Amino acid sequence: MPVYNLRPYLIGCGVRSDDLETFEGLAALAERGVIDHIQVLVIPGNEPEFRNRIEIMAAYNVPCILHAPHHLQGVNPCFPSAADPGNPGHARDCLESALNQTFEMADELRSPMIVIHAGHYPDGKKEEAFSGFTEFLDRYFDPRYVLENLPEVFRDLMFIGTSAPDLVRLSNGKIPGYCLDFPHLYCTANYCGRSFETELMKFGTLPVSLHHLSNSRRASFRDEHLPLDDPEGGLDFNLVMGWISSHPGIHTSLEYKYNDIGIYHNQIREFYRLFMLYRGMGGDPGEMLS
Repeated sequence: MPVYNLRPYLIGCGVRSDDLETFEGLAALAERGVIDHIQVLVIPGNEPEFRNRIEIMAAYNVPCILHAPHHLQGVNPCFPSAADPGNPGHARDCLESALNQTFEMADELRSPMIVIHAGHYPDGKKEEAFSGFTEFLDRYFDPRYVLENLPEVFRDLMFIGTSAPDLVRLSNGKIPGYCLDFPHLYCTANYCGRSFETELMKFGTLPVSLHHLSNSRRASFRDEHLPLDDPEGGLDFNLVMGWISSHPGIHTSLEYKYNDIGIYHNQIREFYRLFMLYRGMGGDPGEMLS
């Protein structure tokens, strides 16, 4: 029996919606049972092209989780105007259009979740950002939302929703679940001078629905989506794999910024190796894709 039929975790891989080649490679892995889902980051586009991509992905009939567009695509729920300070009306129009395409894709791919970022805010405007996210939920709420924790900073941007308490405040009892991004939390802990373990344990009472995993440079504030086996990586895999093993029903999405199915082949094996190593279990990662 293939080893992936025996693994004690649920694993998936992330891809952009405009990268059909990698999606097709991941779909083949899902069809073989090597992975349990594909997470699709929605990249907004012109309607005919966007519709064509949906039809191609839906034809594979594999389990998908949707990730809504975020600040890199000009979508910033807590402070929409910050996405385009010179033209706030355009920023709101872009947000609405992007969300409509996200809902459309989620419907067609039958996604049970839509991962969403609360976004970033101008200096000194954090309280306004909390209010802004409440307004966003009042206008664009979807019961499939899963709110993801973000790194405290990215380059010159300050993000909201970087800790478990802030996520609870942002959701205001409306969002049913959370996405725990381990490297985001690691970067936040480094920036704020807090313990990664302490920050992780604060998620223990939250309804976590999904995990995101990559690696981060040792002691870094910056989220880089490094491979799990990067020699400069500093994420504490003893804590991470301990958490994942104690939550076997929660899917973990591997997230990398490469259009290369080969990266995922390697990282699926590496995840298996790390999981078995830190949980004191046996297994040959070379069998994962045989």
